[in-house]
Amino acid sequence: MTTIDIEPIGDLREYFPPRIDTYNIERFTESENPFAAVQAWKIHYQGYHDSGFVHTSAANEHGYLADSIDKSRGPHTDYLLAKNPDNAEDVATMRKINLAEGESYRALPAYGLSKGAITPEGQALLDWLEEQGAEIKELAALARAPNSNPMGAHELFREVIQAANGTQEVWLSTIVSTTCLSLMQSFGQRNFLSIGDNVSLDDNRVVEGIELSPVVIPAGNFIHNVALGYIEAVQSGNRLAVRSLGRSLVFLTAGLPYDGLPPEVAESVNNITNRVV
Repeated sequence: MTTIDIEPIGDLREYFPPRIDTYNIERFTESENPFAAVQAWKIHYQGYHDSGFVHTSAANEHGYLADSIDKSRGPHTDYLLAKNPDNAEDVATMRKINLAEGESYRALPAYGLSKGAITPEGQALLDWLEEQGAEIKELAALARAPNSNPMGAHELFREVIQAANGTQEVWLSTIVSTTCLSLMQSFGQRNFLSIGDNVSLDDNRVVEGIELSPVVIPAGNFIHNVALGYIEAVQSGNRLAVRSLGRSLVFLTAGLPYDGLPPEVAESVNNITNRVV
């Protein structure tokens, strides 16, 4: 077991940061709240357009992505909306796609989009995860409205990470390649396992040059992996990674109960919150 060489300073529970939620988070399916689902679809398009991923032609007459582009809708999709109670325009959204009973991960839209680019090693990993009984889902459609605060998307991500912590949940996802690199810097490469080559979309409604990276995200071990990356950065003297991973770890663990967390996580948070990073 890898630990940080620090002096113990008593009960670590008192040093865990409190969780502060700026946004109200709503969870629903299309059947439970069809009006909120449409709102999420529109935010999805607005966020992708504002980020330079798609052209205006990608939207239909209702103001959301055409069905031929957005494959992450349907009865097995869980939606999340983050709403700032003080600003109705400050909103963000994301989705998790669940498999129907008896379905394989091959039914997920991300797999269908990237299966031609998945390497033999990536395919073997997916097959192994399924054989081991991992709960494979798809993470999709993380976006925020134009001019909204990035914190809404951050709080959504923390919400799903904390909910999955310690479970067998694993996410398959296709992420815009530049965004994927940024996520790796923030949360570590262990949490975004490449399973294939980048995928180019042959669609003139998508901005030229946009590529998607197919990755596996070990959601149940995500926080632990951030802690391991932080420890490695401390030991190697990589101050940039120490700062980036340290901030991520404090944010992701905010409000979590101390009991049951791996020692690496507890010691890392203690180290961060009691020293200048």
